[in-house]
Amino acid sequence: MKKFSFIMALFAILALMFTGCPEEAEEDDDVFAELPATLEAAFPNTDTEGTEKTTIVLSGNNLTVTPGTGTPIEMNADLMNSAGVDLRASIGLSFEYKTNIDCTLGFSDVGNMSSMFIAGWGSLVAVEDWTFVEIYFADITTAWGTGNLDRSKIAKLWIGTGDTEPEADSKFELKDFAFITQ
Repeated sequence: MKKFSFIMALFAILALMFTGCPEEAEEDDDVFAELPATLEAAFPNTDTEGTEKTTIVLSGNNLTVTPGTGTPIEMNADLMNSAGVDLRASIGLSFEYKTNIDCTLGFSDVGNMSSMFIAGWGSLVAVEDWTFVEIYFADITTAWGTGNLDRSKIAKLWIGTGDTEPEADSKFELKDFAFITQ
């Protein structure tokens, strides 16, 4: 029995000599990238492909979306970050908004651009006065497509009217955008 234990210990030593000792993981799952300072820093590009009639004005933490006057009238804002932005340090978003048409807020990630994840269709209801909202990633569901939202690579923040055709005087305004942290 001693001989067998000695041989096993010798094999273990030789294995460690050739493979090396296991190292600790390089990434700590509790440490995430620093959050962008503004909405504009998180999503520096706007994409109007398919929504040529929409006007998007993004400045710092403020956003205004208005439809054009063409037919059909469209009002969809795609705020883009093609590399993806890491939002794992955030548990949600907060902002004030006002709009005269029900709107939806959604997300897509780099690996799943054909899927949309939302906080409820038309959940940003028409309101005349500035209204404060908090949207938590835990409440985000799949609107279409498959999979789960990868918060480490958010590529698109979408605000739009969905199937509701806006009037020419429709407008969505957002201000004081912030990431919610724990």
